[in-house]
Amino acid sequence: MNAIFVALTVGATLGFLTRRFREEDSSGINSFSPLTKYTPHAPETVELFKAAAQKAGLPQSWARQNGLHEILGKESNGYVGVLNYDLSNKLGVSNKFSNVPDTVNVLSRLRAGGDYAESHGVRSHATGLGQLQPSNVDRFYPSGRVGIGVPVEEAAGMMRYIEEMYGDPDNAWRVYQLPVCRPNEARPTWYGDWETALELGCKRGEGY
Repeated sequence: MNAIFVALTVGATLGFLTRRFREEDSSGINSFSPLTKYTPHAPETVELFKAAAQKAGLPQSWARQNGLHEILGKESNGYVGVLNYDLSNKLGVSNKFSNVPDTVNVLSRLRAGGDYAESHGVRSHATGLGQLQPSNVDRFYPSGRVGIGVPVEEAAGMMRYIEEMYGDPDNAWRVYQLPVCRPNEARPTWYGDWETALELGCKRGEGY
C-alpha cells in the first residue's frame, strides 16, 4: 500500500512539474525551435528580448531599443537558428528560411560540438538570431552550444555580445551602419586604434 501511495505521489508531482514547465514555456522561447520567426518590433519579439535580458542580467529597457530590432532584421530577419550563407551553401541547405528538416540536422550537429562544419570546408558558420560564430556562442549563450536553436538563448547571447562589443544596442546599430574599413585602405582599420577608426567612419568587418 505504501509503495503504491509513494508511486502515485511521485507521479502526481512529476505531472505537476511537467504542466508547470509547459505553462511557463507556453511561448516556446525555452525550447529547441529552429526557424521560428520573431519579427523585429513585434510584441512577441519585445517579450522575447525582455526574457532574454533578464536571463543575461541586462536592462529590460533594451528589449524596445530600435537598434536591437534593426540588427535582428539585418542579421537573421528574426529566424531562430537560421544558417548563414556559407553554412547553407556549403552544406546544401536550400531555402534556408523555410527548410526545417535540413536546418535541424545541421544545428543538431553544431549543438553537439566537434568539427562538423570545418570538415565540410565551411569557413564561417554563424547561426541564429544574432548570427554568432561558435566561439561567440560558447562565450555568450547562457548554455553554450546547446542553446543554438533556442530563442531565449540566442536572444540572450546576441544581447551579451552587443554589450561586450558596443555597450548597448543603439550604439551597435550606429556602428553597424558605418562603412567597413578593410586592410590596405588609406583609413585606419580595426587592427589598430578602433576609437580612431570609428571617428573616421569605419567599423570592424562585416555585420556588427
